[in-house]
Amino acid sequence: MKIVPHSFMKKKYKFHNEALIESVEELPNPARGWYRIYTFCAEEQFDCEEYKKCAYDEDMLALVFIDIGAYREKSLDEEVLANIDAILGFFTGIKKDIILRIAYDHKGKAPEREPFFFSYVTDHITQLSGLLIKYARHIYVYQGMLIGNWGEMHTSRFLSNFKMRKLSALLYKCLGRESFLAVRKPSQWRAINFDKDKRENFSENRIGLFDDAVFGSATHLGTFSGSKKSNEWTDSWGIEKELEFEGKLCRYVPNGGEVLYDEALAEKRKPVETVNRLRLMNISYLNRGYDKRQLDLWKNTFWESVDNWSGINMYDYIGRHMGYRFCVRNVIMKYIKGKNPVCIWKVSIENVGFARCYHEAHIWIECVDENNKMHSSMLNLNLNRILPGETLTGECNFVPVSGDIYLYAERKKDKTPICFANVTKQKQRIFLGRLSLQ
Repeated sequence: MKIVPHSFMKKKYKFHNEALIESVEELPNPARGWYRIYTFCAEEQFDCEEYKKCAYDEDMLALVFIDIGAYREKSLDEEVLANIDAILGFFTGIKKDIILRIAYDHKGKAPEREPFFFSYVTDHITQLSGLLIKYARHIYVYQGMLIGNWGEMHTSRFLSNFKMRKLSALLYKCLGRESFLAVRKPSQWRAINFDKDKRENFSENRIGLFDDAVFGSATHLGTFSGSKKSNEWTDSWGIEKELEFEGKLCRYVPNGGEVLYDEALAEKRKPVETVNRLRLMNISYLNRGYDKRQLDLWKNTFWESVDNWSGINMYDYIGRHMGYRFCVRNVIMKYIKGKNPVCIWKVSIENVGFARCYHEAHIWIECVDENNKMHSSMLNLNLNRILPGETLTGECNFVPVSGDIYLYAERKKDKTPICFANVTKQKQRIFLGRLSLQ
């Protein structure tokens, strides 16, 4: 029988915490941030060689715009579907989350380029459905319903409530559990979700918003009503009421788009007002190429605060807070002695971003022992549960072993790492401290 020395029995494991400092760096996290637009005409043969360089840019998102206006009065044949397949396959291959917009017009001339008969629009969605289903796991947001100037769901003859419901029903069948449909205006969302039992059933809905006129005017260029008197469910409401609605809806579905420059309002709007508007809208993504006047104004305006963000220009501040941004605030280890000793870990994580993470994401405590062997345990907290401005605590247990302790997270559907907003030497995981036998 082996006798364990009494002095050893008194020893216990102790956790030596690393300081948790919030970083101001950009994080290469999926399904959030700035994007660029890549526009294609469906009838023109796709040449991937022209676009290989975009595999190396810093954006995790790409808005893929495919103009099918050349087919407005005919079916999408096998050749054009194969071309669209090649385009989507390319962006999937370079690991971009796709914001997809397929439309008849990319020049602001929808009345000239849309089909005359509504049946062509529904037929085209049916013909595209196989590809949309095939790439559903890689399409973050499907914007619009093929219609309107630039595919933005305005200036079209097909915007009646009945037709929008018909189009959304066809597209909805193509969505996976990780992808979303988006409409241009909150009133359009309400027109589609008009049944009383669907009106505020946000948590089960897969339809979000895209706003390509953020700050373009007091009403975001007609996204909202200029009147405060609109009260019907399918009406456009005044901006305060609409922003309140967006704040509730977009806790569950994404919102993003483009910012526009309004000379009368841009210079007067304070940085904190800008950030509060984007936070209230739960903005996840914005176009880094438009409107340059507004974006340049942000680049020359600086955030003032008492924390380490003070002095950061507004363009970077906004870019780094779009979507989710998770910061580890506290780590506690409780050691339970006995025949089967165990370490109980509690990790508190705050979402300091403008929006939630809309995909499931798991978190692990990892221990690299003195022999460089990895030990890990998953926290009972999914990152998509943490709303913006909220702090939640996850817990896990594992058998103690001396070593360096790290925190690691990844998106469930494709194992893409999710980085935390703490100062760390390793981008994809953060060092929490060291566990040792005392």
